[in-house]
Amino acid sequence: MDGKLTEKCRHNKKRGTFYEYKFFSEAMKRGYEIFVPAGDHLPQDCHLVNSDNEIFRIQIKGTDTEVKKWKTSRYRISAKSGRGGSSQHSKISCTKVDYLVAYVEPHDVFYIVPCRKIKAVNLWLYPNSLESQGQFEKYKEDWSVFTC
Repeated sequence: MDGKLTEKCRHNKKRGTFYEYKFFSEAMKRGYEIFVPAGDHLPQDCHLVNSDNEIFRIQIKGTDTEVKKWKTSRYRISAKSGRGGSSQHSKISCTKVDYLVAYVEPHDVFYIVPCRKIKAVNLWLYPNSLESQGQFEKYKEDWSVFTC
């Protein structure tokens, strides 16, 4: 298996869990500790602890769907809070989340975006464009935000 979801695992909840565990695995390989709350009622998916015992509250999102509407293909990540069935969605709260981690499955890449830099409910990512001037490209694979 190449690390991507099979067609049998296309359900959104399963995909979300896959993205979370992918992040947990990568963070642990880099020496960080991961703590996952029991249940899924909190706005964070995990807490990451670095070697200086600093704690970061992490929300993890992901996508496997490329948007080809423009000249350059791109990927959309929703930075909404709230449950899927709720009509009341707003941007994630930076009082409850420190970083939004966005995983783009086809490129196997993480964007580690400080919550305070997110101004809208959609993030547009361009992982296949080296020349991209997208506002979130500087956060691609930027694991250094967790080190002191």
